[in-house]
Amino acid sequence: MRGIKRRKLLFFTFLFTSGFVVGAALAVAQSGRFVADQKSTAGGFRVVEEDGNRFLELGNDFRVEDGPDLKVVLHRQATPRSYNRGSYVSLGALRRTNGRQRYRIPSRVDLSRFRSVVIWCEEFDVTFGHARINP
Repeated sequence: MRGIKRRKLLFFTFLFTSGFVVGAALAVAQSGRFVADQKSTAGGFRVVEEDGNRFLELGNDFRVEDGPDLKVVLHRQATPRSYNRGSYVSLGALRRTNGRQRYRIPSRVDLSRFRSVVIWCEEFDVTFGHARINP
């Protein structure tokens, strides 16, 4: 019993220090940490399931350098090199350059086919940063 309490405490500590707020109805499916590609990008993300819907949630610690036409995308490559039709799915325009934010993942998207989350400038085809999707 003592070991179970310790694991729960460690799990809570990890979530607290990662910048995520945990809700009772959330199930965490995947997560990862951003690394910079061509612009400063840092922080964590997680994929959560809530009430039958999936969301990509950027953590409180998320930050990226400002730029034009920034998109949040799921990409088939672990380290994105190109953005050909079919190699990615856009979840929408980046709402803010820092802090917690959520993007709905369409039900038709099979997450097992994607290897990274990317902050991408579509206008100039520049990868600001990416994060590998860890199970």
